[in-house]
Amino acid sequence: MKEKSVWKSFESIIENILRAEQLYVQKEPNGINQPSADFLVSANQITAAVEVKLYSSRETSLNSLLQSAFVLDAAQSALNAPKSILIVGNELSKSAIKSINLRFPKMIVYDLSKLLLLLAKHPQYTETFHEIIRQARPFSSDADFLIDSKNETISIIADLSAPDHTASVFDKPTETRSRVHGKTLWEQLNSENTRGSYKLFETKMTEVLRYIFEGDLTNWAREKSTHSRASRYDLIARVSSNHDVWKLIADQFRSRYIIFEFKDYSKKIKQGQIYTTEKYLYLTALRSTAIIISRYGADNNAISAARGALREHGKLIILLALDDIKKMLDQRDLGNDHNSVLSDLMDDMLMRLER
Repeated sequence: MKEKSVWKSFESIIENILRAEQLYVQKEPNGINQPSADFLVSANQITAAVEVKLYSSRETSLNSLLQSAFVLDAAQSALNAPKSILIVGNELSKSAIKSINLRFPKMIVYDLSKLLLLLAKHPQYTETFHEIIRQARPFSSDADFLIDSKNETISIIADLSAPDHTASVFDKPTETRSRVHGKTLWEQLNSENTRGSYKLFETKMTEVLRYIFEGDLTNWAREKSTHSRASRYDLIARVSSNHDVWKLIADQFRSRYIIFEFKDYSKKIKQGQIYTTEKYLYLTALRSTAIIISRYGADNNAISAARGALREHGKLIILLALDDIKKMLDQRDLGNDHNSVLSDLMDDMLMRLER
């Protein structure tokens, strides 16, 4: 999948930069019954657990960043490392970095601006780095990599030797909520109890979506009907995110509201389900996007029908299987970019859309 290959490329170039900074680098060190970090680095008898993140949007949610920091903090403890470094290939606000520093005083944050300063020292990686960032953000308009360095220099070794940040009275996110909540939801959703029980499947699916898109969608409402009661859809929510994929849906598809349809079928859904959902979508009501979730995805005719709705009427119908939902839950638990699943699907659909 594109998202995975881009992330691996980003991780690889970060490893090269760390080595160029004269750090000893160990890949995927083993912690004790805890999530491992991407790297364990050391210099001058100081070790640090390193986690690498790359999000498919110019904007990065604080929720995801804090979850990433929490997972890294657990790995740091498991690896018995005195420091940790969170490396994010996105520009972060000063307030976001401060929020992490206050909660995790032993954690150093390197965002895109700091990575660009490091690249100025190691220009052999610059072109590849820029290409990876562009590939990771298919719907982002920022193609330039400008930094106002003000003659600033940067050294990872120097940062590792610096004093810890001042701690805060803020509580860290609880382990249950931040690290395994998605796993628990998946087990409940995929249990035998939900099979054949549409109401239970719908209830659990709603709970799952509210967790996955907690920072992206708001004003959730179940089983809404149109004024004439001619149409009824399972779930609707309003876009409230600045993530690139949601901005694309809101701005380019003129859809401020997202309809969700749940299909608890024992086989792949067919084109008839696409045509039924398409009737609910109205561009003038800012409701031109639907996400259909089924256990096993859609057959080829259904996929063709969804593309036809986009090509002929400008209505966007995204088809997800439970495998996609599981991936998003896993990403959400780890503080990764859960929206990258949607971003990849939409990028593929738009690039391959025929006349």
